[in-house]
Amino acid sequence: MGGRASGDFAEAANDDGLPHSHYRPRGGEALTDVAERAATWHEDALRRHYGQLVVVVTHGAWLRAYLNWLLHGNVDDRNRLYKHYNTGMTVIDLHESKPKLIMLNDISHLE
Repeated sequence: MGGRASGDFAEAANDDGLPHSHYRPRGGEALTDVAERAATWHEDALRRHYGQLVVVVTHGAWLRAYLNWLLHGNVDDRNRLYKHYNTGMTVIDLHESKPKLIMLNDISHLE
């Protein structure tokens, strides 16, 4: 993603006239790039681990991009809807034809 603070990232995207999700900082990747990696991972994980419980530990940008791709079919500025705390747990059920978000960013285990 690059080395900018999130406010600077959004400002740079605006300065370049790009949606936040399409801005690619020097040496980094755009959220749309992250979503492409997430989609590739998803297809591979489904093929290799079909019917199994899969636990994913990742960083927030990847998870936000993945959730937008999985639940909305694309990554755009809705990406900001999915905030994630460190150690937050998200559960997605992929057994049905449509993914079902069971839990988002639960931090109750920290109490």
